[in-house]
Amino acid sequence: SEFPTTLLQQVAALKYLPTVLHDVETVFDAKLLSQLLYEFYTCVPPDKLQRQKIQSMTEIVGSRLFKKQECRDILLPMMLRELRVVLLRREEGTVESGRSLEDGRNCVALLNNILEVLSGSDAGETFQHIQEIVAHLLPTVNRTVITMGREHALTSRVVACMTAILSQMDDRHYSSYLHTFSRTDLVDFLMETFLLFKDLIGKHVYPSDWVGMIMVQNRVFLRAINIFADTMNQTFLDNNSFEVQLWNNYFHLAVAFITQESLQLQHFSPTKRNNIVAKYGDMRRLIGFAIRDMWYKLGVNKICFIPGLVGPVLEMTLLPEEELRRATLPIFFDMMLCEHSHSGHFRKFENEIILKLDHEVEGGGGDEQYMELLQSILLECAAQRPQMAP
Repeated sequence: SEFPTTLLQQVAALKYLPTVLHDVETVFDAKLLSQLLYEFYTCVPPDKLQRQKIQSMTEIVGSRLFKKQECRDILLPMMLRELRVVLLRREEGTVESGRSLEDGRNCVALLNNILEVLSGSDAGETFQHIQEIVAHLLPTVNRTVITMGREHALTSRVVACMTAILSQMDDRHYSSYLHTFSRTDLVDFLMETFLLFKDLIGKHVYPSDWVGMIMVQNRVFLRAINIFADTMNQTFLDNNSFEVQLWNNYFHLAVAFITQESLQLQHFSPTKRNNIVAKYGDMRRLIGFAIRDMWYKLGVNKICFIPGLVGPVLEMTLLPEEELRRATLPIFFDMMLCEHSHSGHFRKFENEIILKLDHEVEGGGGDEQYMELLQSILLECAAQRPQMAP
């Protein structure tokens, strides 16, 4: 009948069209050719031949045509719409079939190829194209990572795509994206992102010996966390707009980041440690100093986190990195000062730090130098505050 014949012709066209592009490009204006491709793909009904469309678009992305900015201007929005539809459909599906797994794999291949082209030195101007990916696809990719589960066959690939999008965003992309949210939606977005990052840091989707991949993810996450922290300072710090749970999530994420196994350089061989520091720096120091700065910015709101943050801060200060310890141990005295000023005593802090220290020491944490440094810093701080003397 006519319908199956038309369908077969469309399938054949989708399959073979990309293979003739190389030759067609030599006789067609690139922009006109892109417009014809756009019209060809949009003629196929949205709910038909999605797999074939995605595979065909992946081939197009690999062509010289897609390296030209003016061609991407026409083709990329259409590809992003197609990707979004397939990912959303996958998210809404109740059962993961072999078919939807293949559709997911095809989607990831297309998105990965797009991101690879945009990161190339011969891609021309890419700012607007990354902006479109962020606006139209990043939320869907994030949701896909959240709903997919850690054991899914595609999780590591989707996380790699999410990381690649974040790594290609510059400060203007972040600023523009964050300004699209209302105040309430911004809180929800930051809370969800902090929980997602914390989950991915706590249970890496890559094998533990993929150190390079894990470090790249950490570097990208660290930059995002610091940008989001600036947003929190600007929008959610004043007494009238203070968001306790958001700040709490930030501190717990930051401590999870700094204490993760893959950043504990003392466990690597000297050669590997030097290579990591040369390429990525010691990210523990960077996030540790950020935690310290964020704590002191809290002002009168510090009391909301006493004694809740005593344990996480203790975990951080126990890391065997002296400069980090010197920078963060004074937070304990500041907590005592804050509770004393609020309640006339610091019993909550005292009980909590004794309890948590006992627990950490029993678990093998702490060392002689730590105890000496803790004592000397607290005594030094107390000497500057005579009203805290017993």
